[in-house]
Order: sequence, then structure tokens, then C-alpha cells
Amino acid sequence: MSKSVLFYLLFAFLSATHFGFTKETDEVDYALLQGDTTKLQALLEGSKQPASPKFIELEVIYHLILGNTENAINRLNEYEKRFGDIADTHAFAAEAWRRVGHQSSIFSKRKYYNKALASKWRAGELAPGNPKWLVLQASAAAQLDNRNKKNSDEVALTKQVMSLDEKWGFIAQMNLAQNTDDVEEGLSLTELANERFPDDFFVQERIAQFFWRLGKNAQSQQHFFQACKNYPYGSWFDKVKWLNACQQVAVFSDKYGMDREVGAQALSVLLSSFTLPTKDNLDLAIMLIQLAQGDKAQPAWDFLNNIIQTSDDPDLVKTAKKVLDKNT
Repeated sequence: MSKSVLFYLLFAFLSATHFGFTKETDEVDYALLQGDTTKLQALLEGSKQPASPKFIELEVIYHLILGNTENAINRLNEYEKRFGDIADTHAFAAEAWRRVGHQSSIFSKRKYYNKALASKWRAGELAPGNPKWLVLQASAAAQLDNRNKKNSDEVALTKQVMSLDEKWGFIAQMNLAQNTDDVEEGLSLTELANERFPDDFFVQERIAQFFWRLGKNAQSQQHFFQACKNYPYGSWFDKVKWLNACQQVAVFSDKYGMDREVGAQALSVLLSSFTLPTKDNLDLAIMLIQLAQGDKAQPAWDFLNNIIQTSDDPDLVKTAKKVLDKNT
């Protein structure tokens, strides 16, 4: 095993322990995916480690979800100031700054998108043995480098990723092919990557995005579904990407009339573990009823009955009863 790979494995272990990934925060993340912020609020209010990196991350996520953009900005600035020597800090900040940009006025968006790019670049700089963070750096290079694309920093960084890790090497190469409009090379890479990593969330999601960019929605839907079936145990933003992948499968079915069966299966994947009585989950159940019939819609019926029996939200109960009455 090479020194660089050993460094990556050690770095990943130290980062995980430093940032305090626990079962409790995983449960909070899973609740947030379902549209429930109460567990996170309780965790933040009762935390005995308010100065830890993970605590500040959760604060940032909480403010972004609630639309408290200024509070998110303030906590992100503090986060980067205090933990700026850690690559994971900048990997998290890259996506968080991008979300801030989405929520900001048109006059401020570019400022925060540029901060996201800078964070991507810094994550790779601080962890030259971490292929995932190097992919972030290469992505930033594609947008920051004004030179000939075939001779850019992205090319050099892609080669560096390929030397470290096969999976992330495929992802970096697909990014490069897309950024240089090399469709033939990209299609070849998707085929090879799919053969090597048919059950990897990150590979399948990237293949789906590549096909979607080309307007090949049928192929995109299938690979989003394959990604949906492989939950990524990792960062909050990875989990959000997983949720988006599952939902996109159903959107292809519902909005574009594509494979309804696979759309229903993706929603069933979500409802098999998304049991909290929330508006977000209710919307998933309603969409499943629209796509499936009989036993294939059973997860939706079970969820609606669960809301009626357990929810103390009168609006949710009223909607659930209305849907049941309409379809029985």
C-alpha cells in the first residue's frame, strides 16, 4: 500500500474522530432528511460541546434549513477561522457556501459561489492524499483556470486522483470529460465505471448526472435509482445528494412520463425507512399513490395510516384522511 493511500486512511480516521460522528448525530441527520428539525434543535440546545467542529456544522445546517442565511454566514465564518487548518472544514464549507449563494440576493450570489470554489480548492490542498477532496479541488480548477482546458490544473489533479483511487479516479475523469465536452470519452468512462462499481452511490450518481446533462433521461433515471439503493454513510451533504437522487427518479416518472415502476420503487426505498409524520414524507406517500397501484402502493397506505394514528398535527391528519378517502 502506498504512503499516500496510508495517509488518506489515517486522515479519514482522524477526521472522523475529531469531528465527532456519532449515532446521535446520524439520527439527527436522518430526521432532517425527512423534514424534522426538532431533534437537531434539541441536540443543539443540550450539547455539552458547543465549540466542537461538528456542533458548528450542525448549527450551519440548522440555519440553512430554516432560511436564516445571515446566521449561517456568521457561523461559517467562525467555523473557517477556528478550524481552517483541517481539510474537512473546507469540504463542508464548500457546499455550505454554495447553499448560502442559493439563498442570497442576485447581487451577493457570485461572492458566495466564489467562496465555495475557494473552499473546494483549499480542501484538496490540505489533503493531497484524499482522493475525494482532490476531486473537489479539480472541480474548482475547472471553473477557476482560464488556460486551455486540456492543459489545465484540472488535468493534473485528475491524474493525481487516478493514481490514488480507482473509484474517485473514474469520477474525476467523468468530470473532466464533461468539462471539456468530450462526450465520447465520457460515455466510455460511464460504461467502465458502471461495470466496476455498480453498487457505489457516488459513482452511480455521477453517471446519472452525466446522462442527464446529455438529455439521456432514461439512462439517467436508471442510474439515479441505482444510487438511491445505496445509502452513503458520510457527510450531511452526501446524504442530501442521496435524497435528491431518489426523488429525481420519481420526478422523471411523475413529470416526464418515464418508467413509473422504477419511480415507485425509489419512493418505496425512502418510505421503507422514512417513518416520521412530516409534510415531506406525506408528499412522498402521495406521489407513490400517483405512480403505483395495489401492493406496490402499500408503503404509502401504511404511512398515511401511521400519520392518522400518531401525528398531533391536525393539518397532516386531515390531509392523510382526505387522500385515503379519495383512493378507497
